[in-house]
This record gives sequence, structure tokens and C-alpha cells, in this order.
Amino acid sequence: MEEIYAKSGNRILKVEERYLCSRVDPITEARRWVDRVRHHVTGSQGVIILGLGAGYHIVDFCRQFPNKKVLVFEQNKGCRQFSERLFPVELFDLPVLSLTDFKELEKDCHIQKILSGRFCVLEHKPSMELKPQWYENLKETLLGRSLNGLRLHLQFSRGFSGIQKKRLLWLNKNPVNWRIFDPLVDSQLTSIEDQDFYIVRTLRELIK
Repeated sequence: MEEIYAKSGNRILKVEERYLCSRVDPITEARRWVDRVRHHVTGSQGVIILGLGAGYHIVDFCRQFPNKKVLVFEQNKGCRQFSERLFPVELFDLPVLSLTDFKELEKDCHIQKILSGRFCVLEHKPSMELKPQWYENLKETLLGRSLNGLRLHLQFSRGFSGIQKKRLLWLNKNPVNWRIFDPLVDSQLTSIEDQDFYIVRTLRELIK
């Protein structure tokens, strides 16, 4: 990790030979990032941002949307330390998480608040490129496109908290609920009888 100065005189961060913000003017770049994602934010009570980077885009976003609940995920501890030093006041009480384990996500109070209302997920590409698989798995979970993600939404979304105990479909005249998907992997789907196979496949596609 390397701390250097942009042409504008602002301090910036370089990690694994990647610049996490503009080498010319990180403040202008941050404003442009906020402008690009603005339409995703409309109608959302909460916002999850994947990637803290050098912090410029986060700070500008919070300034422009002071009434939004903002939650940031950042895998790199160095990025967190750099951003908190650069913006000690702006990032003082902003939740920045690094966890991805389903059980930890399930227990986190910030996740509970965000998922209980309407929210959107925003991506900071330079940050995500450092750990693409980590962020992609996290994104799939937060959007409910994985089994663990579906469980999170069933647990915290209003009106769906009791669905885990209800029957969702019938297979071979036997009532089952969403937990039937627990043991299923792609290689096992071919062993399911035709009728059940299409039901399961359709539901899996809807989850995505």
C-alpha cells in the first residue's frame, strides 16, 4: 500500500499497483461517481456501498444524501485506516464492515436496519477489483441471489419474517418449505424427478 499525492494536491491511495481514486483530481471524480449512481438511490431508504477505497466517493455521497442510511463494506484494512485518517469527522460514525459470513451478517444490527426497508447496492469498481470474488459473493448475498441471501431477506424483510415456517410448495404430494434447497447443488439437480426438477429450477432462477 502506498500513499501519494494527486495532481490536485489531495492525498490518494495505491494498493497492489491499483489506484483507488483519480491520480488527477479525486474530489471531482467522487462527484461524478455520485452523479452516476444517483438514479439508483431514488426511493431507497438505505444504501449499501461496496468499497471504501480512499473515501472520497463515500464522503461526497453522504454530503449529498445526508438522510440516507449508509453502510459500507471494505475488505482492506489499510483502506479503512487511510480513509479514517483523511476524513476523521465525516467517517466518524459511518459503519464500515468487512464480514461476509452469513451468521455474522445475520446478527449485525446495521444489516438488519438496511434490509428491513427499501435499499440499493452501489459498486465502487476500483475497490472491488482488489478482491473481486469476495465482493461478488457479498453482492449476491445482499441482493438475495444466493440461499444465504434469501434467508437474510426472509428474516428481515417486512411481511416475510414468518415464511420460514410456512409451506411453500408440494413435491410428490408432500408439503415442504424453502429449506429443501439446503442440500441441493448443481450436480444433484439432474437426479431429481422431472416434475420436481422444473419446479426447483424455476424457483432457483427466481431467487437469482
